[in-house]
Amino acid sequence: MKVFRTVLFVWWVWLFKLFRRTCPQCSHVMAKHQRRADGSFRD
Repeated sequence: MKVFRTVLFVWWVWLFKLFRRTCPQCSHVMAKHQRRADGSFRD
């Protein structure tokens, strides 16, 4: 039963990441990136 719970948890995390926009360079969530006025990334 623990294996099933672990697989289910991993699947939910993957599904959640699938619907969030991520950075193409570092794969972090885009909402965490700070942008400059010209649209480039600050970090």
